[in-house]
Amino acid sequence: MFGILVKNRPSHSLVGAWKNKLEFRQVFDWIYGNFASQSTYRKSLNRLKMWKGRLMSLTPGGIMATLTILEVTLKDKESNLAENDLRTMYSTAIVRFLNYIHSTTRSAKSLYSVAKELGLSPYVVDLRHSCSHGQTMPSLRTFRQVFSYLLNWLKSFYWEPQLKIMQNAKIEDVKRNNKTAFERNLRMLFIAYDGVTEGLRRKKETLEEISQEIVNKEFLQWAENASECDKLSEIAENLLSSIFAAVSAEQQVREIAQLFTEAFLECDNLIKSPAIENEAEDSVSVTEIHQMFFRKTAEWAFIPNCLTALIDVAEDPLENRPRRLGAAFWCERLIESFLA
Repeated sequence: MFGILVKNRPSHSLVGAWKNKLEFRQVFDWIYGNFASQSTYRKSLNRLKMWKGRLMSLTPGGIMATLTILEVTLKDKESNLAENDLRTMYSTAIVRFLNYIHSTTRSAKSLYSVAKELGLSPYVVDLRHSCSHGQTMPSLRTFRQVFSYLLNWLKSFYWEPQLKIMQNAKIEDVKRNNKTAFERNLRMLFIAYDGVTEGLRRKKETLEEISQEIVNKEFLQWAENASECDKLSEIAENLLSSIFAAVSAEQQVREIAQLFTEAFLECDNLIKSPAIENEAEDSVSVTEIHQMFFRKTAEWAFIPNCLTALIDVAEDPLENRPRRLGAAFWCERLIESFLA
């Protein structure tokens, strides 16, 4: 049984990653209870990471924001990092924290406007701007005070309201919502994988570089919350692992092959890149980039579904030319691999 968050009316209910309301309450007590300590913080952080592993990109912004605060707080207490390294760590975390909070509002308003609406001190936004734009970095003492404030703010902003409206879900609700959540999560993972691997094709090394060239809004939104410290090759490997980990976790879903194929078709860059590869001399071979993806797809026996979908794209006169040519290219490669 999983916890269900009731949002105004039943049609807006969301299934959480926790077993039930009791588990959610336990983590709340570990963080905010009278006996909260470094040890209980560590327990809560491990549990939040487990929830994140279940929901992936669908993890609520409040959970991700709490995870960010706890992770940095514990690293500060448990590591022997130099002061400058700790300040850099806090600096990165404050940017990520506000990105998560902003994502909960689904608003195009400025951070200052959002902070005012949510009752968050504007000083936090000032601090974020100082960290982002290379201005004088605040002291370690300031960071620690602000993060203590943020953890307490999350108590009233996220944890207490969720405890008030949360109900335990029936197994039928879980199955229905799990399928929808899996579909959304898989689609987002494919969009992220498509953007990152397109960056590899163009010989980019970081998310910042490729984000300046890719216009897909969903990818750019994902990139805002992703780790900018990792190289694109490492991010691509992690995304590939996440895609098939998600498939493995939900393999009981009856239409899983169809859902996988539909998400695969969202990879516009992957599909059409063979058609434009020859136009860009300074690019990496797409077959080399996606070799592991198709190998894992074959292991899950999804190749026939993907091949059928690619044939449909290649033969569809309404599809644009690069996408049709690219689909035809992949059809040939997949058929060759079957005959090899």
